[in-house]
Amino acid sequence: MFLNDNTSHYKRLTLSGTLKSPRISFDPPLLILVPVPLDMKTETYVNIIPKDYSRPSALQVEVPVLEFEDGERINPLSVQFPSGQIIAVSPEGINVGLTCYISFRSSRPVSFLGNLFFTDDEKNRFSLQVAATAENCLLTIYPYLMLHRTDQQIILTSGKGSECFLT
Repeated sequence: MFLNDNTSHYKRLTLSGTLKSPRISFDPPLLILVPVPLDMKTETYVNIIPKDYSRPSALQVEVPVLEFEDGERINPLSVQFPSGQIIAVSPEGINVGLTCYISFRSSRPVSFLGNLFFTDDEKNRFSLQVAATAENCLLTIYPYLMLHRTDQQIILTSGKGSECFLT
């Protein structure tokens, strides 16, 4: 340390520190949505858990677009932040978590495995893997039908005028 341009040493000062990069984790860490019939919505909430943010930061989300073989493009995923998308930092330096609402709906049969990318103000990117399916195969959507068995009715026809009702 020098004082008033005097080149004689008064005291040697050594500084050291550790810089932690901000991180985000998700609960659940992988999102597997219940397979649904065409044009029906499946949805869930995901907790976003921020760590080591020293100041508030806004999150942006990149939602993948799916392209079919015929060239049609759809955006079956929707992401909303019911309480806002700002990562807050308390006066004690504690990061405040967020809740994210994710839904999936498709009018065309599709099975999807992809990533939602969450980007903060410092351009740090964090991914959440999402799996979702929409189709009308009874074997695939059986879990959905059992969850909604009082809301749905299945009618099977043999083509000869006879029908079988499953409720």
